[in-house]
Amino acid sequence: MTKEANANENLRVFDKLSETARLALRAFALALAYFIAALLGIEWTREAGNVAALWPPNAILLAVLVYATPGHRIVFFSVCFVANVAANLVYGSLIVVSLLLATANIVEVAVGLYLMRKLVREGEVFGDVTNFSRSFLVSAVSAPAAGAFVGACTISYMMGASFFDVFKTWWIADVTGLIIFFPLAFFVVHRTEGWSRQVSTMARAVALVIVVAGSAWVLLQENVFVVFILLQMVFLWVVFQSSVAGCSLAVSVMGIVLTFLTLKGLGPVGSLEGLSIAERVQNLQITLVAIAVPMLMISIVLSRHRRLAAALMESEKRYRELYDNSPVMLHSIGKDGKLISVSEFWLRKMGYTREEVLGRSSTDFLTEQSREYAKAEVIPRFIREGEITDVEYQFVKKDGEVFDALMSAIQEPAVGDGTSRSFAVVTDVTKQKQSETALAQTVSELERSNRDLQQFAYVASHDLQEPLRMVASYCDLLKLRFAEKLGDDGREFIDFAVDGARRMQGLINDLLKYSRAGNHEYQTTAVDLEEVVDSVRRDLSALIDERGVEIQCSDLPTIWGDSGQIRLVFQNLIHNAIKFNDATDPRIDIAAELEGGHWKISIDDNGIGIDPQHADRIFDVFNRLHTREEYSGTGIGLAIVKRVIERHNGQIALTTKAGKGTRFTFTLPREQ
Repeated sequence: MTKEANANENLRVFDKLSETARLALRAFALALAYFIAALLGIEWTREAGNVAALWPPNAILLAVLVYATPGHRIVFFSVCFVANVAANLVYGSLIVVSLLLATANIVEVAVGLYLMRKLVREGEVFGDVTNFSRSFLVSAVSAPAAGAFVGACTISYMMGASFFDVFKTWWIADVTGLIIFFPLAFFVVHRTEGWSRQVSTMARAVALVIVVAGSAWVLLQENVFVVFILLQMVFLWVVFQSSVAGCSLAVSVMGIVLTFLTLKGLGPVGSLEGLSIAERVQNLQITLVAIAVPMLMISIVLSRHRRLAAALMESEKRYRELYDNSPVMLHSIGKDGKLISVSEFWLRKMGYTREEVLGRSSTDFLTEQSREYAKAEVIPRFIREGEITDVEYQFVKKDGEVFDALMSAIQEPAVGDGTSRSFAVVTDVTKQKQSETALAQTVSELERSNRDLQQFAYVASHDLQEPLRMVASYCDLLKLRFAEKLGDDGREFIDFAVDGARRMQGLINDLLKYSRAGNHEYQTTAVDLEEVVDSVRRDLSALIDERGVEIQCSDLPTIWGDSGQIRLVFQNLIHNAIKFNDATDPRIDIAAELEGGHWKISIDDNGIGIDPQHADRIFDVFNRLHTREEYSGTGIGLAIVKRVIERHNGQIALTTKAGKGTRFTFTLPREQ
């Protein structure tokens, strides 16, 4: 099992613990790390004759607290306060002094945490140079001042030391400690992206720093400036070879190594002659900050550029994949009209290789007619307007096959060298064109069929009805003149013939009405429905009086439509409501209500009703639910009603129950 697999397994085991157990383990690990770092800081201070060199524990605590929850922060502050007190007690400090010094360090971290979270912009502390400068550097310089003030007050009061000397020493040591150790602690604690992949690079960087620093100290002890330049060169290499995490590790290792050498009187700083230990420590701190800050900033800039470059490469890769795999033909044309790129689909569609296409004029692949059209109209318009949409062309494949296409194109902005290009999308519409041709043929056939139907209607209204009228008239005349000679059977036969002829006339008239309802050119005007109902009442007055029908009509609106056809709708529905009604007190209710842009008209009756299973059939031509002996009619009336309503962009429906009446509901346009 690899190290990475082991680490992942450990993380899974850790995640299975309860929240309280995980918090306890984190707090213990933090307290232990803080305690060890505090011991190291105190040891360095004692070796330097009570002059603080570096103070690393606060950097560790601050790194943990940056993204911790408020509840966890209280726990972490508490355990580190105890660890700080314990470290001071180990080195023999009084309990009161230890408590006050621990308080000073907690105040310092609290101020640093507030400033860092307050000043950081969107993103992480090390996301860009702005956040690094605003949040981290400001916090690293300002927060130690708060801790140094409390610590200096404590030491000057309890031990009689100089307040200013203690403040300066404390402040410089903590500033240097935060700058040197916070970046590494931050990346270790939060394991940001790129950390695991930088381990080998960081190891090489640290090794190089140690080797070069040691070699420089051995070979160039008397030339501190050269040693400093060599260290800068080493860190430049680290910066260019690793991420911010790798640079932060190298900075921390350098800080530890140089501090150890300086306190032992060794190394490029510790070996300087004529300086006290305090002066050497001060030079060490200046050297560390002077190296660390610019290197970290450069590393942040380079890491950001690497991320942007990687994102740009990924974007370019995705663009190329979309460009090549899109199911339409894509190509780009240079300013000179030559093809500079084509998609894979373009090549497959046309049958060419990329080498055969690039550098050729985009019009080379059009038919002669399309080429002339492009040069005469399309290209000048494209140059003038900067875009074209759905231009119809005919393309010629390598094998000579021609297909219809629509092309849309836009001019792309000029690139860095000032040249411009255009981007075009070509869609094969051959099948669409074939469908359009077939549709045009169908429409033409329908128009011809309509003309034939209109001609038939004319013939039916004149030529067919005239013989029927003649048959009926001569039958009546025959019955009148020869009634005594015909006998009862003969007179009955003549009555059958006359009735059939007249029913045929009625059927032809209804067919004419049905035909006109679908083909008649409507004259749309404002139609007052109350006037329409009154007109129908007058026409049906004899039938209404005979049956004793009561018609109740609420306020009806004015709609837009063909007045003659609308009148036909009301006449058919009201006539049916009277005809199919055997109630002792027949009643018809007509009402209207507004729904959106349409009027919803309802006509209710208390007649015989309709079985719901026949609700759809009654609108079909010649569909009758009763025999002629029961109810007269041709079975076309409701078909005419439906056709007229649909021609007015409306809908018709019915609600019915056998023996309990019928309600017809239909919609008509409110406005033109």
